[in-house]
Amino acid sequence: SLPFSRIRRMPPSPTSTGITSTTAAADDRNQKGEASSTNRNIDTQHEISFFVTGFGPFGGNPENPTSTIIEALQQEQTAENPRLGNVHLLNIIRVSASSAADEVNRIIDQVKSHYNNTTNTNNTNSSQQQESTGIRCNNYKHAVIIHFGVNHMKGQKKVFQLEQNAFNEANFRIPDEDGFQPKNEQICDSRPLRHKLSTDLSASRIKDHLTKKGFDVGLSGDAGRFVCNYIYWSSLQKVQEEANDNSTREDGDGDGDVDIHVMFVHVPKFEDISKETQIEFSMELLDSVKDAIIAKKKRKKRLKASS
Repeated sequence: SLPFSRIRRMPPSPTSTGITSTTAAADDRNQKGEASSTNRNIDTQHEISFFVTGFGPFGGNPENPTSTIIEALQQEQTAENPRLGNVHLLNIIRVSASSAADEVNRIIDQVKSHYNNTTNTNNTNSSQQQESTGIRCNNYKHAVIIHFGVNHMKGQKKVFQLEQNAFNEANFRIPDEDGFQPKNEQICDSRPLRHKLSTDLSASRIKDHLTKKGFDVGLSGDAGRFVCNYIYWSSLQKVQEEANDNSTREDGDGDGDVDIHVMFVHVPKFEDISKETQIEFSMELLDSVKDAIIAKKKRKKRLKASS
């Protein structure tokens, strides 16, 4: 587990919701080999899986837009929207450091469970794997963790913000939902205070892709010091630790290798950008991330071929 400092463990909120969802149609497509299309981009898209989170209410605000976004995506996935066929998890998290740490560990354990079992595919059929892991085993090579949070900061432009960095500092302006309010404290004791970690996803390419789709998107270098930054740092740190511990190859081309990517996205309130627009944005974001990963993979292959 993550070495977080001075966090009180609280029972999960009875009102929190979450699913690890698989659609029968997507499973059927994988079993029939439809992903083995002559279009290599389609193959690569099926190698990318998403783990998406939002937050519940906090600070006396009864509604968090990210809860509504996650619930809408859950409904779309239940309706077998093909755009969400490779989303493995949609979860609403309690706004607390403890819940954030628990969720990060839960997601990483799920990804590890997948790639540990993928190495045994020659000895285990896919239905047995699915039963043991609890998730669809479609041999994905890229796991993308996307955290959504709401931007309550005054004076900032009301746009979708792609956060590029997280910092090893917890400085909560208000207590979290467990009453925890650290002041200028390290999130992880083994790293220096304010140590920076950054996403390996191309935020600029993702922004350009979304802008062309008509969304007002900005890049940000600082996610604040509340639970948003806390979960972002926690995910980036845990991914870095797993990459080091398991010697995960950067190109994700090994039989059991899974590259794990993380991005945090701040969304405005619904009064600034409508609910319908934000839900559509969230689905376009998944497509934009896929595009960025595919482009990076193609670039690596070209460089490798020319060397």
